[in-house]
Amino acid sequence: MRRIVIVDDDATLRIGLKTLVDWPQYGYEIVGEATDGAQGLTLIRELKPDIVITDMKMPKMNGAQLIRALKKEAEPPAVIALSGYDEYALVREAMKYGAADYLLKLELSPQLLLDTLSDAAPEHAKTIDRTPQADQGLLRTRVLRDLVANFYLQETELRDHMQAAGIVMNTDRSVCLLIKVGDAFRFEEVPEEEYHTLKFSVINIVEEIAGEALQAYCIENKTGEFYVLGCVRKELMNVDREALVTETAERIRDMLREYLDIVCTIGIGLGDGGIAGLQEARKQAFEAVRLRFSVQDSDIILRSHCPVQEIQSKNLTGQMFEIKHKLLKGLSGLDTHIAQEAFADMRGHLKYLRGREELFVAALEVIGALHEFCDRCGIKVDQVLQQSGGEVKTVFLLTGYKDFTEWLNTLEQDILAYLERENKKGYQSIVNRVQKIVQERFKDELTLQEVADELHVTPGYLSTLMKKYTGKTFVECITDTRLKIAKEKLTKTDWKVYEIAEQVGYQDQFYFSRIFKRVTGVSPAEFRKRYGGEA
Repeated sequence: MRRIVIVDDDATLRIGLKTLVDWPQYGYEIVGEATDGAQGLTLIRELKPDIVITDMKMPKMNGAQLIRALKKEAEPPAVIALSGYDEYALVREAMKYGAADYLLKLELSPQLLLDTLSDAAPEHAKTIDRTPQADQGLLRTRVLRDLVANFYLQETELRDHMQAAGIVMNTDRSVCLLIKVGDAFRFEEVPEEEYHTLKFSVINIVEEIAGEALQAYCIENKTGEFYVLGCVRKELMNVDREALVTETAERIRDMLREYLDIVCTIGIGLGDGGIAGLQEARKQAFEAVRLRFSVQDSDIILRSHCPVQEIQSKNLTGQMFEIKHKLLKGLSGLDTHIAQEAFADMRGHLKYLRGREELFVAALEVIGALHEFCDRCGIKVDQVLQQSGGEVKTVFLLTGYKDFTEWLNTLEQDILAYLERENKKGYQSIVNRVQKIVQERFKDELTLQEVADELHVTPGYLSTLMKKYTGKTFVECITDTRLKIAKEKLTKTDWKVYEIAEQVGYQDQFYFSRIFKRVTGVSPAEFRKRYGGEA
């Protein structure tokens, strides 16, 4: 077991972290928790954990100060920094002092947390037998992630890190593409091994196509989002950059659809002048995707083509991000209470908005959450909206505070009515049918698409229902069923492991063993040794 200490002054977040995953199942143990950095330092010195997960904003001693103090220890633990949406300055400081990684609180998910933990290890525990190529690959991933997160402030620091990572990029004429996958369930509803294969397939296709016009590098930011960072190739410097990059984005879109059956939206950003230009390109690409619903009938979007060119309120983006996240959570969970909270937060935020432009951007954020939900579920916006006219064209007609307030009230009524209608449809019975299908056909190569077609719902919506009513993805339900039966056979029969693997639907014994150990923490043979003869 790798030992973990959590340091955070927010009791709710500490509880959330402790219950987010089944820690022992994945080889971890929460050995202590502290409410501030000073208490955390004392506890860490006493318990000597392998990993520390710490908030950045805390009383008495903040996260950066704690990390700095821990680095002076003889055998310091690996540290993962937790931050809010607008705390990048503190996270940069944490990374400077040696944090192994960082996590945004609003984006925490079981898989993201486990992935981050698996990469973290105390300096004194790290092996030194990796190849230089592997080390450079890991460094390249780190540098690209830090570029996306806007960590670099000094041109010399960026240049040194890019050179060490083998990244060749002329930042004087920067380009950034943000690829947002439309069918998010494609990434969420696959076994872990297939997920990594799909992810690398996307990255390979994107880099190959982008490489014809750009010196470019692709990295997954979060599930279903890929950033492409680069610059126009030297021999193409005299070509119209906007046209060249737009054509490249169109080819990427077409190839992802043709070879991987993935639909996507691509935001384009352009910048000039070193690190500032690179960050400007990244910001533009992000905003183009964020405001994509303001550009109708287009899946390739230049930031300069979006209706709103500037966001004057410095705090608008962070606050609206939280409101949008909460509304999307309410929609995805078919949770009326959370949706109501999101609209209440929106009304409380109205007093900070100034002028039609900020109201317009806020309206687009709210509509963006609705469209994102509908895209994920594969349903039309009209199925949600009955009277509010929530289409983007209606938002363009809002002229002031009164119009916006009335529109927001009507939109809330529509969304709450939709959630009420959906909750009355008895979707629990559909989920029960899915579970019955899984019980009966767990040996087959069942897919979410196949079962969704059988039950006459979209795969995206079925994925949403499974998470709401079972707390698991469709693939996790299949895996749980298979492994439950495998455990019974391991303890009650003397069948060989490969025979049991075939009995529960795995043709590859080694693949079955990897899945079994990842979920249970032990190999099938060790499980039989421990529990053989027990029911």
